[in-house]
Amino acid sequence: MLLGKLLMIKTIAISILSICFCYTGTVSAKAKKQLVFAKETIHKAVFIECSEMVDEGLYESIKRRTETALNDGATYIIYEMDTFGGRVDSALSIYQYILQVVSKKARTAAYIRTKAISAGALISVSCQDIMLSKYRAQ
Repeated sequence: MLLGKLLMIKTIAISILSICFCYTGTVSAKAKKQLVFAKETIHKAVFIECSEMVDEGLYESIKRRTETALNDGATYIIYEMDTFGGRVDSALSIYQYILQVVSKKARTAAYIRTKAISAGALISVSCQDIMLSKYRAQ
C-alpha cells in the first residue's frame, strides 16, 4: 500500500512538471516550432532520495547518483527531501553542485516529502522548482 502511494505521488509530480514545462501561452511562430519539437522529445525523470543526515557521505552519494542519471539521459532530476539537516559545509557543497553543474544539464526540482530543515532547505532552494507534499502525521 505504501509503495502504491509513493508511485502515485511520483506520477503526480511528473504530471505537474510536464504541465509546467509544456505551457505555451502566446508565442511567435518560430517559438511554436521549437515548442512542438520540445513536446515530441521524450523526457526522463529520475528521483534521487536525500534523507537522514546531510554530511559528506550524502554529498558523494548525490553526486554519484546524479551523474549516473545524467549519463542515462535524465532531463528532470527530482531530489526527494526528508531531512532535519546536518553539516553546513556538506550542504553548501551539494547546493553548489546542483546550482553550478546539474541545473545546466537537466531541470532540477526538490520534492519535500515531509521535511527539509536547515541544510535540507538550503539544498532545496538550489533546485529550479520546489514541490511540497501534504504532510499528515500518523
